[in-house]
Amino acid sequence: MSLGAKEHEERYAGLAYRLGYASVDFERRARACWEFAAKDEPFPTELERFVQDVRDASKGLIPLLPERTWRRLSESLRNAVTHALDALGGAWLGTDHLAMLDLLDRAEPEEDVNPFGSSPFDEEEWTEFRLASELFSNSLPKPISDSASLGVHVAAARDVLPDGTMLRGIRHLVDGSPFSVIEELLPAFAAKFPLFHGMEIDLSVGRYREADAGPGTTYWEWELAEVARLHRAILDLGTDVAPVEPEEEWISATRASRLAEVHFHLPLSLPDITKLASNPNPPFKTRRQRSPKNNREMRNRREVELTSFIKYLWKRVEPEVSQPADQSVQGDQEGQTIRAGHGGPTRELPGRDEPSAEEEARISRSIAEDKEQRRRRRLKDAKDKGQLDKDNI
Repeated sequence: MSLGAKEHEERYAGLAYRLGYASVDFERRARACWEFAAKDEPFPTELERFVQDVRDASKGLIPLLPERTWRRLSESLRNAVTHALDALGGAWLGTDHLAMLDLLDRAEPEEDVNPFGSSPFDEEEWTEFRLASELFSNSLPKPISDSASLGVHVAAARDVLPDGTMLRGIRHLVDGSPFSVIEELLPAFAAKFPLFHGMEIDLSVGRYREADAGPGTTYWEWELAEVARLHRAILDLGTDVAPVEPEEEWISATRASRLAEVHFHLPLSLPDITKLASNPNPPFKTRRQRSPKNNREMRNRREVELTSFIKYLWKRVEPEVSQPADQSVQGDQEGQTIRAGHGGPTRELPGRDEPSAEEEARISRSIAEDKEQRRRRRLKDAKDKGQLDKDNI
């Protein structure tokens, strides 16, 4: 389809960015809620906002999709993101979720506990959401599809730790280094779209040393701040391009305590967090939880700002680390740590009018294989528990 006027093309680029960003941000926040949930915590209904954002952005991009497949692509993504949220809600504080939380509570600091081993994120609904999002974005013409990739990597950059590892289990959603992909994509956008002029970004060590980042500002903090600045600039392109969202990310003190123990092996209880927050110069930002006025218990709970809290934890475990380190991408697909600094490999998203038959077949095979693996796993579990009958086959 024709893109139409130049301003429409720029608007589509903004919508594609919004789609890529929201798709990854939805999963990273959902995983955080799952991993750091309290055993009496209600389902986080704020995730519904990200579902709606994916649906709104994809709806605005329908005119760019191929004539033959636009309806299937749009309906698949719209339904898949809703089903992913429903699957998380159905498993919330269920048997598997509570068992994982108990395991985290009992685990020794040196134990490597996977909080997502028996989670909805490995099930059909989340697999189909990721595949539907990827196929939708890859079916957009270039350079609009690259804008979606930019949004994906800007969202993923928020989970990069000071040593370059990624905080949550979303590395399968990115093509290597979030920071290097962002740097590679922006010059092409600036050349193509006047609206992106001035948004070029330089995340090199040399630029960090030249910048007036402020006393005590680490390379990691500066990188995150630069990417956040880029994100705000794109949001400012127009209210129909992306929703206004808070620059700071707040988590409950309970989740902060779990994060400290699980990812940094630091025992930090809720009273410890309260005591630290009460210092005249607290080492991280806190606030009282925002909640309905009639819920006194919720209003008395404390929230912690994520970036400042990670900085505090990192200084506790690595007090000597303050300068940028070599952050080349490392790891494999089977579970080694992947480092997310500069120099990592990237994959160019193909631009085309129609998704290839090979790609559609690959998507279909992936879904079929995933369903068969889950069926076999359920049969094995039922057999092990002595519950196998005709209805299981």
